[in-house]
Amino acid sequence: MRQLLNYENEKIILIGVLEERKRGEEKLSLFSEWDLGSEEKVVTSFYEYFRGIVNQLLSNRLKEVIGKERSDKLYIAGFNNLKFDIPLLIQKGVEYKVGSIAELNSLWYNQYIIDYLQVLYFMNGMKFKGLKLNQLRNRVSRRLPVIKETGANVIKYYKAGEYKKIEEYATLKLNTIKGLRRVLDRNRRFIISFP
Repeated sequence: MRQLLNYENEKIILIGVLEERKRGEEKLSLFSEWDLGSEEKVVTSFYEYFRGIVNQLLSNRLKEVIGKERSDKLYIAGFNNLKFDIPLLIQKGVEYKVGSIAELNSLWYNQYIIDYLQVLYFMNGMKFKGLKLNQLRNRVSRRLPVIKETGANVIKYYKAGEYKKIEEYATLKLNTIKGLRRVLDRNRRFIISFP
């Protein structure tokens, strides 16, 4: 059960990133405690990677301003990432002296962030209850991968040292979110417009 204080006893054991590039290229990066040795190394390695991407994009934007290049934008998509993942990563970043709250807030919130939990709230009758990734997958497209595991199983796998299963779960979740994004981008019947 999650503590009343925000993220008081949360531990980051794995951060998964699935980069999609313009030419259809993909790059999966997993930052795990079992590979890196500690939560601190997971967090600091991830931020080193994330800052590298952000700094490259900023460099490209400067080139675009002076007319030398067209820059890309960084979109961060997830499921409940605005209320859980990003605030937890900011807190852990401060804890491990990656940056101040102001620096990390700026790093995150100057990007385009899509939280499919928030987006799909409208498809669920304006209710958060029942907003599970698999339930929404069933409504949007049955071609998307089915997530058979739950987050509760991750704790069990972690205690048993079954790290490969945790990585498979995280990768499947990332691929489901990617598929959800693609379906919603292509299918205009899911677009809600306001007069």
